[in-house]
Amino acid sequence: MGQVMFVSVNVPEGEYYTPDFLMKNQSATIQLLVLDEGATLSECTAITEYVDHAFDVIPLIWKTPKE
Repeated sequence: MGQVMFVSVNVPEGEYYTPDFLMKNQSATIQLLVLDEGATLSECTAITEYVDHAFDVIPLIWKTPKE
């Protein structure tokens, strides 16, 4: 399993609109998870579900609405 690396994005200067960032995330949303094999997830729900299924930790999404 790969390591987690956090990369800062300069939001006030619009760094998420640079060609390099847009190659990874065409929707130009700030949240982005790049997997070891290069695939990307750019939606919060998809990232959360991936983390819940890929790692054996306390789930981020609970099983029932009440939880």
